[in-house]
Amino acid sequence: MSYSIFNDPSAPLSVSRVPTTDEAGQDYKHRIEPELAFANIPRLAGLMPSTLIARRCLWNAALVAVLVVIYFGQRDIRTWDRMIESGVTVEAVVFDDAEHSKNNAASFRFQADGETMGAERPVSDTESLRFRVGHTFPVTYLPGTQGEIWREGRPDGGQRNDRLRFWILGGLGTLGLFAVTIFAFEERWKRQLYFLRGGVAVHGLVRSGAVIDSVRPSQFRIRYTYWVGTGQMSAGANVSEQQFRELTRGNPYFTVLYDATDPSVSKPYFQCSAAYLVAK
Repeated sequence: MSYSIFNDPSAPLSVSRVPTTDEAGQDYKHRIEPELAFANIPRLAGLMPSTLIARRCLWNAALVAVLVVIYFGQRDIRTWDRMIESGVTVEAVVFDDAEHSKNNAASFRFQADGETMGAERPVSDTESLRFRVGHTFPVTYLPGTQGEIWREGRPDGGQRNDRLRFWILGGLGTLGLFAVTIFAFEERWKRQLYFLRGGVAVHGLVRSGAVIDSVRPSQFRIRYTYWVGTGQMSAGANVSEQQFRELTRGNPYFTVLYDATDPSVSKPYFQCSAAYLVAK
């Protein structure tokens, strides 16, 4: 099914040439925003309050996630230590095998603290041949829990250390994931601040656009040109669907901020939404 953003199923996904005149034949016009046109470089800029809140939420989420991993990790390791030290090993009997189970698990019973405890154990296709009704295998439960806390077999130090490694790697992985995420956002915000403070403001003109619907969600990309002292530069940017509509079917002019030290590096001004200019 073809993707259309112009309420016209026959409209092409790509806009190879964006018109610079309106339906009446009048040339579109654009003015550089006053806060850019009348401010000396370097300008004063800061992060938006919403950006500062997002930054604080990211750091708080990272801290909470690591604390959660530490909390549940130490509880799990403490349980393993207690199971190794005082766990009681008994025989469990399968009373319902995976062949008759909807979730591919074997149901079994064992005696714990003088009561019969029922539980389930997922089984693989290979194990299902062994875990038939009547099959017995050892389980170890923690006294005083009525069998709510149990492990298959007899827990030992090797298994306990494997779980410790699991929690350490889980904690490091969680920390690493948040570090990468925070770094990506910080770099994006830093880049916006950089262009707001020192970017040279010039007119930009959208030349073409394309909808990339081979990915989900679809991407909307524009190609634009802008003018610097040495001539015309060309660049591209991903934009929102609404911005794509406005720039390819409406006024294609907008403000571009380019790096004075490298004019080939630029950013549309409307994409600096995480920061703002401070009036002097």
